[in-house]
Amino acid sequence: MLFYLNYLLPLLEGASVVITTAFIVFRLPFLRQNLRYLGHNKAGVLFLLAFFSLMAIYGTHSGMIISPDGSLHSVPWSYDSGLQKDEAIINFRDLVVVSAGLVGGPLIGLIVGAVAGIERYQLGGFTAEACAVASLLSGILAGQVQRISNKMTVLIAAMTGSFAVLLQMLLILLITDLFSSALHLVAQIMLPVLLITTAGCYLFVLIIQLVEGDRLKMQAYYNAQIEPHFLMNTLNAIRSLIRVDPAKARAYVTSLGEFMRETQRYARKEYVSLRNELAQVQRYMDFQLLRFPHKIDYKVVDLDESLLENTLPPRTLLTLIENCLTHARQPHKKLLISVRIYATPDNKKVICEVSDNGKGIACKRLDQIGERRLSSDHKGGGRALYNLTQLLQHTFGNKVQFYVTSSEGKGTLVRLIFPKKI
Repeated sequence: MLFYLNYLLPLLEGASVVITTAFIVFRLPFLRQNLRYLGHNKAGVLFLLAFFSLMAIYGTHSGMIISPDGSLHSVPWSYDSGLQKDEAIINFRDLVVVSAGLVGGPLIGLIVGAVAGIERYQLGGFTAEACAVASLLSGILAGQVQRISNKMTVLIAAMTGSFAVLLQMLLILLITDLFSSALHLVAQIMLPVLLITTAGCYLFVLIIQLVEGDRLKMQAYYNAQIEPHFLMNTLNAIRSLIRVDPAKARAYVTSLGEFMRETQRYARKEYVSLRNELAQVQRYMDFQLLRFPHKIDYKVVDLDESLLENTLPPRTLLTLIENCLTHARQPHKKLLISVRIYATPDNKKVICEVSDNGKGIACKRLDQIGERRLSSDHKGGGRALYNLTQLLQHTFGNKVQFYVTSSEGKGTLVRLIFPKKI
């Protein structure tokens, strides 16, 4: 049991450095906002490849060389002073390789596995070929697990890490020429490597879930900010309607209950379809038209129905509509709100436009819309579009575009462009 501890402690120390580094790096604001899209753009792919490749190489060199007599030595950084033919390395390289595949997908797993495997092969030793092949296969395996998993969990991550270690041990037994030495090595290192790799993969995915949790907390905060805006005014409008048309008032009460129930359901969702979002907007506008039957109008003037199953964060369009009602109305002019939904020319993204004929936005404020919290005369105002843009960036990363154009006294157009996603 003592020799297990001799192997386990160096692995634990090195793996702790990697896990801590990952925790710090992936919580940086830019990465926290764009993590889910890192594997889908060139800069993100290069970052993941560089980070995980360096950590995998560190995982090899922070391990220990095992000599035939059982003594342990540091792994050299120079290939000229590599391993002797009868020596091997105990390390946690494949912990990083598997984590790369689980986080970045098949391409990242394949390339990181290949880089780590080739680098390990250069150091030599009687397990060099087996370890190189094992790293490559572990990266491919983890990438495929990430691709086919509906939702990556820490349990799946731990199981993938465990399987990768067992695969490595099997390859050491099958590929190496010195079978007796290989069998003795596997008996010595399998348990420490299994424990470190399994726990490390578990922690890596847990870190990603914590980062994702930050985004979901922001979304929940965002939902809570906009939910109560119109409720009291709607109830007052229904109360006034009871005196003149009780049957219609009852219908509105029923509709209000459906709207609030749908609102609560939305608050628990990460995405909703454009179809459901437009339906919720229509319910909302029905109550606004009850309050202001001759002062506002709302129409969907252009709708590509083939896009309706694409998804976006709940209440995205509703926030834009609310913003029109809050800031665009003028005393003696009917407010017209229009919605357009269509695809970009390359048919890869969705464009949502909300326009009005209201008072417009002053030029000095226009460039700041959505970029920061602005002061406003309205209670709770000045934050809605900022909160929305922050949520969209956390959801879509740098693949979302948000534009506001306006002319004072003539109206405002908000254009949202986001990736197709069903």
